[in-house]
This record gives sequence, C-alpha cells and structure tokens, in this order.
Amino acid sequence: MKKKILVFLLTAAILGGGGAGGYAGYKNYRDKHTEAEVWSVASLDWGYWGSDMECSGVVTNDVVQQIYLNNEQQVEEVYVEEGQTVSVGDPLLKYDETSIQYEIQMKELDIETIQNNTAIAERALNRLQNMTPIEEKPEEPWIEEDTEEETTADVTPEDDREDWLFQQQEDSQQSGNPNEISDAYDAADLETDEAWENVIEPEVTEEPVQPEEEPEEDTEVEIGYTKEELAREILTTKNKLRDLDVSLRTAQLELTKLKKQAEDATVYASINGVVKTLQDVDNLPGDGSAFLVVTGSDGLYVKGQIGELLLDQVTPGTPVSLTSWQSNAMCDATITEIAEYPSDGGYYGSGNPNSSYYEFTAYIEDAGALTNGEAVDITIQGDQDVSTGAIYLQKAYVRKENGKYYVLKEDGDGRLKKQYVKTGKTVYGSAIEIRSGITADDYIAFPYGKTAKEGVRTKQADTTYYGMTERRSANV
Repeated sequence: MKKKILVFLLTAAILGGGGAGGYAGYKNYRDKHTEAEVWSVASLDWGYWGSDMECSGVVTNDVVQQIYLNNEQQVEEVYVEEGQTVSVGDPLLKYDETSIQYEIQMKELDIETIQNNTAIAERALNRLQNMTPIEEKPEEPWIEEDTEEETTADVTPEDDREDWLFQQQEDSQQSGNPNEISDAYDAADLETDEAWENVIEPEVTEEPVQPEEEPEEDTEVEIGYTKEELAREILTTKNKLRDLDVSLRTAQLELTKLKKQAEDATVYASINGVVKTLQDVDNLPGDGSAFLVVTGSDGLYVKGQIGELLLDQVTPGTPVSLTSWQSNAMCDATITEIAEYPSDGGYYGSGNPNSSYYEFTAYIEDAGALTNGEAVDITIQGDQDVSTGAIYLQKAYVRKENGKYYVLKEDGDGRLKKQYVKTGKTVYGSAIEIRSGITADDYIAFPYGKTAKEGVRTKQADTTYYGMTERRSANV
C-alpha cells in the first residue's frame, strides 16, 4: 500500500512539473514568435501646409452694424451723433479701459474655475473607468403600509373607567389579595373626570431625556454601481467634460477679445452707412436693445462664417477671395467685422462640423461684375505660420492614458516601449500634431490589438504606405 502511494505522488510530481515546464515552454515560444509590425514615423507623417477655409455667402448692400453693452462695460466717450454718416474705419465710441481690465480679471477667474471643474471631472471619469461594477441589486419586497388609524370616537370616558376598574379587580384576584384596591380607587371617588385623570395618569416629574447623538456619516464610503449604472455615470461625466470644454473655449475666446479691446478700447465703423440709433449713455434701456446701430447706405458686402479655430488668425482687415456661382467672376474683399458670439444657424462650408462658427462681414471695395443678391464662394487663407518640422500622425496611432498621449515606439533593441508625446492641434479631422517625444527617424506600431504591448518583439512592415515603401532589417 505504501508503495502505491509513493508511486502516485511521484507520478503527480512529474506531471505537475511537466505541466509547469510545458507552460513555460509555450510562453517562451509565444514570445519568440509574437511580433509587432512597425512603420517609420516619416512614412506615417501626413504633413501639413496650412489650411484654407471655404464657405458660401450672398452679396448684399443691406447690412447693419450693431453694438451692444453688457453690465460691466462702460463707455468713456461717443464720437458720433444720431443721423451722422460714417465710413469704414471711422471711430464710433471708446470704452472705459478700467472697466475692460475688470472684465479681464473676472474672465480669467471664470477660466480658472472651469479648469478646476474639468480636473475634478477628469479624476472622477478615471475612477469610474477603473471601477469594477457590483452585482445587480436585489429588488426590495414591497410592503404595504398600514395607514389605518385607530379611532376612539366611539369610546366614552365611562367605558374607560369601567374597563380600568374591571382590570384592577382581575389583577387583585390573581394576586390573591382582594384588598389590593385602595379606598382611593373607590368608585364613589371616581365620578369626576378630574379624579379619574389623577388615577389613570398621575402627575410624575421626570428628568428630561437627553437626545441621542447621531453618528457622523462616513463620507469615505465607496459607492458601488451595477454595470448599467456605471455606464450611465461614465456617459454623464463624459458629457459634463464636453460641456466644460465648450465653456472653456468660449471663455478663452472672450478673454482674447477683451485683451484686444484693452490694447485699443475704440470701436470703429465696419460698414459705410448712417448712425440710425444711439442710446443715452447715462440712461441705457433695460430691454437688451443695441446701444448704437449703423445701417449701410452704399457699397456691397458679403457675410460668411469662420470657425473658432481660426479666430486667433483671422481678424478685421484680413483679405478674402470671392468667386461667383453664376459667372465664376472673382474679386477680393476685406473682413470688417466678426461677431462676438457663435452663430445659431447652420453652417455650409469645408470646416469642422463639430466646431463653433462666427459670422463675419466683408466689404467689397471693387465689386466688378458682382451684383446685389449674387451667391459666391468665400475663401479665407489661415494658419500661415506652420512649423516646418512638425509631425502629424493619424489619431489611431496615438493613444491616451490618464490624460496623457503616448505611442508604441521601437526602443532600438527590437522591442516595443511606451513613449509619451506632447500633442498640438488636430487637422483634417483625423490627424494630430506631435510636438515632442518622437522624431521622423523613429519607428512606431499600431497601439491596439494583441501585439500592442511593451516588450513585444518588432519587425519591419514591408508594405507601401502613401506611395512610400519602407524596408529595414528588424532587430533580433
């Protein structure tokens, strides 16, 4: 019997050792034969030479310039009168520079608050995305509450007295002492309500009861979510981050405009026309109407829309090109005014549909063959200051982790490693600028899939990409 047990133990040990060795061998085989293809950054670089934005518009001679004041803006001086004729570039009014500086400070505080809220939301999203959902919560049984109230409307004081006397007699009989009922409880003494109350509810002086202290709530308790609840929380937090991003960009644009106003607090006429409306600066109306209105009198204009990403490059004075839909006639115009707030209407152009767009007015100095009401294409050349050494990779090759971007780069020894990069703007809707972290001579892998791991062996991707064939000996 002992020999059988010994043989069994030896067999189990051999099989166990063989299994462990087999798995180690399989892992070693898998590591040797798992390879990730890598491409040179130079072959993946989209390149970027600046962007021209196109939109459409209609030539018109019916334009209006309206100037609104908010509660913080104060007018220092008005240069025109109602009914006065003005030309493009004529000064209309000047803001008080002190009030502009105050607005700048308040807007900077708004931006700081938005950034703090964004950081909090990002931490919350990261915690939610790393949270393990709990099991489904069991449904609590439904218990019908007894709302029926006891009624004593049919019970009279005489009934209470009889019941009490009967109970006293029962108690005295059970105790074997029929004299237990005192003379003070004689029925003759209980004929009045006052005597009865002294018997049933004698006055007793009690010590005041101290209220129990409620235990403090444990604010550190981790909230659990089911799979569905967790998905809803993640979606809600992402939507909040999206709204915060929009608010931040809007506030930053407003801050940029305020800083430009601080440099020159004067507002100029953007059209040729007549001052139709001018409110009393010391008695402003509270109906939200414009403080100053200039209506166009002569000349042709065109209105279009510009994306928010170009607002820091396109300003009043920027030239645009017009092309007629009917005759293909071309002429130039100059932007004279850009709206302070995004347009509520639809956008028709070549820009990013997810971006906000601002309406602009351009003055056509020499209309040539263009006429009032004619539809035109408008071309705005933007982003002329483009770095010659910038790298633009397809966004699929760049991953985000805890708010940081990274690529899977070959480490020089034939293995993948995680390389964090600094990113910039997104162009064409699908390429992102890489400002630092990698160079055009580096090789990177697609950062998704089974081979997208640090330490995986690399091999050259022998394929044609964008007309370029990459061939390189892989490290072994």
